[in-house]
Amino acid sequence: MALIFTTLSRLQKFAILIGIIPVLFYCYVIFNFSSNVPFYDDFFWGFDYIETYIQKDSVLDKIRMLLMQHNQHRFIYFRAVLLELFQLEGNLNFRHLILVGNISLFGIFAVYAFAFRRIAISWVYFLPVPFLMFQYQFMYNSIVSYDVPNMSVIFLAILTFYLACFVTPKRSYWLWIVGFFATFSNGNGIVVFFVAIILLLLQQRFRQAIYTAIVYALSLAIYFNGFQMNSGEATLNGNTFLYAFRFLGAAFFTDINSVSVALSIIAVTGIVIYFIYFFVNLIKTKFKPVENKVLLFCLGVFLFLACTAMMTAIVRAIHKVEIPDWYKNYSILFITTIYLFLINFKVNEYLQGAILGMFIWYGVGIWYSSAEKNLISYQYMKSTFEADVVNFRRYQYWSFLTAQEGVQFYERHNQQTNEFIRKGWYVLPETPLSNQVFDKRKSEKTTFIIEKSAEHYATIIKYTPKNPNDNDRIYKERYGFIVNDSTNRKYFFGATPTFNGIRGVIKYKSLFYDRVGFGVKYEYFKNAIPAGDYRVGMVFIDANKRAEWKISDQTIRVDNY
Repeated sequence: MALIFTTLSRLQKFAILIGIIPVLFYCYVIFNFSSNVPFYDDFFWGFDYIETYIQKDSVLDKIRMLLMQHNQHRFIYFRAVLLELFQLEGNLNFRHLILVGNISLFGIFAVYAFAFRRIAISWVYFLPVPFLMFQYQFMYNSIVSYDVPNMSVIFLAILTFYLACFVTPKRSYWLWIVGFFATFSNGNGIVVFFVAIILLLLQQRFRQAIYTAIVYALSLAIYFNGFQMNSGEATLNGNTFLYAFRFLGAAFFTDINSVSVALSIIAVTGIVIYFIYFFVNLIKTKFKPVENKVLLFCLGVFLFLACTAMMTAIVRAIHKVEIPDWYKNYSILFITTIYLFLINFKVNEYLQGAILGMFIWYGVGIWYSSAEKNLISYQYMKSTFEADVVNFRRYQYWSFLTAQEGVQFYERHNQQTNEFIRKGWYVLPETPLSNQVFDKRKSEKTTFIIEKSAEHYATIIKYTPKNPNDNDRIYKERYGFIVNDSTNRKYFFGATPTFNGIRGVIKYKSLFYDRVGFGVKYEYFKNAIPAGDYRVGMVFIDANKRAEWKISDQTIRVDNY
């Protein structure tokens, strides 16, 4: 066994190279799939906020705008990033906002690397961490601007806990600065200072704990000044706790709720039992300062995640909905912290080796499974944005915004987009479809599979080559479209391709191939897509911008709300 561990220590550089793979691939994904197109909440915290902020003249009014409540949150950090990018670029660029938001994930990774460095073991043991963190279960926190508030609060929270455990007393001001921004980055940020105070007390750093409590009290006074909350949705019962366990277990990557709940219950039970032992032992030693700072750091993260799970469950359990993917970062952090927590114990080198092997197997497996399952959705989102940019350019209305907007918001957001474009505050991006010209005479007549989907309230149009050849598997951008022959109006849609697999990626340098489909809702706002009968088609655009159009005589019906 000693020979195995000697070999492992010599493989550090090789392990680091392997660990870079998920990091680099994630970089490729966010650069390739993110778009400068507003998505639902972007209209509220992007267009609405910038428009109102510019109208304010006094500095005091602008500060009030920074502190303004958004649902149950106060987004100082997010708004500071938004305004700074707007000032630097002179326009609102959602793609750049998304890229800045993803910096928080790299920040989380860096904090865990620094925490791991405090454990005197080979970097080989760090190998599962990049595979756990840089996966694809959280699309809305990767290629949509939701990542700015959702990821920043996690980064700032764990950085606060790291500082509480490892920073010297003379530099405690860093703890207060980071903790303050964490408090005002998302709703669950209000528990960050509370957890940090616990960590300071366990180290018997009483003076820093008192000063931190004062900063915490001031932060809460600012946060809750004029705060309004609708308590009608809040509920605390058995379902609340089940939702909290599902919240923590969401990233175990299972569609069976009972399995994710069971796994999280097992993990939480084990952690709770250990920390009961930990505190009992602390009492026996008359509260001697805790020397294992990595263990304290893990405790801080666990407490933060437990508070977040309960806060979320209290307001969401009543709806009985699945865990949204923008919450899965918390579950991923939970799993990663369990690994750091376990590997911190040097009880037995055989046990450490078994833990490493288990988490490498699990981390690599879940990383690949999440890519295979979710990158199709990433591509669909990207192609939807690109398709609708063309629709907006032609008709000055977005087509992908559905009834959940409500007609008043829909009209307002389209007017805002046009107004921002006119003033130069927003620039529509170029897409592969931008310079393509549809010629019916050169289009290939094709018969598609057309199905009705009660689940999605849509007509699904599928193109399924029976034996995909090399041309079907090479890199292409794929879109669906519908065309009304009487009005000559054409609308584009994002398409969902099929994952090519590892062999396909290596051989064809393409993640997807031409078994593809797109959906058309039964009803749209009349300004989004007018009612009528439309023929269906698809377009495939290769790396050289050559388009292959496929059109059918099959028609579908679109109605208006």
